[in-house]
Order: sequence, then C-alpha cells, then structure tokens
Amino acid sequence: AFACRFLSDERLGTLFASAAARSEARGWLGGLCFCGLGEHAFPLLQSYIDRSSDVQTAAALLLSAPKGVLSLPLPRHWLDTYRRMLNRWQLYHARCRLDIAAARARSAEGERRVGEPASQVFARCAFCNASLQTGGG
Repeated sequence: AFACRFLSDERLGTLFASAAARSEARGWLGGLCFCGLGEHAFPLLQSYIDRSSDVQTAAALLLSAPKGVLSLPLPRHWLDTYRRMLNRWQLYHARCRLDIAAARARSAEGERRVGEPASQVFARCAFCNASLQTGGG
C-alpha cells in the first residue's frame, strides 16, 4: 500500500513486474496478486506444480478463474491430471465433486453443457415385485 501511494506509475509497474517474475521463478502462489488467474498466471502455476507436484491446488484455483480460462489447453491438462490422480487413488466421490465444479464453472462461462439425461422412473408392484411399464403404452 505504501508503494502504491508514493511511487510513480512507472516505478510501481516495475516493482509489480519484478515481484511477479520473482514469484514465478520461485513458484510462489502469492504472486497471483500481481498476475491474477488469467493466462498470465500459467507460468507461475506451472512453476508451482513443478516445484511442489501439487496439481490439486492449481486445479482448485482454476475453478474460480475468469471466463474462458478453463477452455484453454493447459488448464484442461492440469484438471485432467488431477482427475486421473483421483481415479488412481480411487477417490471417486472427490473426482465427481471436481467434475461437477468444473461443469458449473464452464456453464458459467457460457460453454455448451452436455445434455442432461431425462429423469427415469421405475415402478414395481409392491405385492409381487414385478416391473410395471411406465410412460404409457
């Protein structure tokens, strides 16, 4: 806040650029304050993943990224990597929650969602347990 108040715009821009570069080099997620969660954050996130092997944090951050980011190849790769990891560890419920969150984020971006299946009702006789035909006919 002190720098924002007393430095010139040029010096402030230089300060932010150097802080963002240091954050990227170290893989420090605090640098997202300087670059946001758009495409400018990709090198920083990749550096973070390379240094920590923590793709979960990157995937979680991407779910709140600005419009259009999830449709880019690198974020999709990170999400797919995390999805495969959850499957490998047999954390299927967590994977489903990830898929639901990603679908909601994409639908908020305006991407076309896969058609939801029509609801299905199965009826059976309570006495003999025989299946009853539904839907007329």
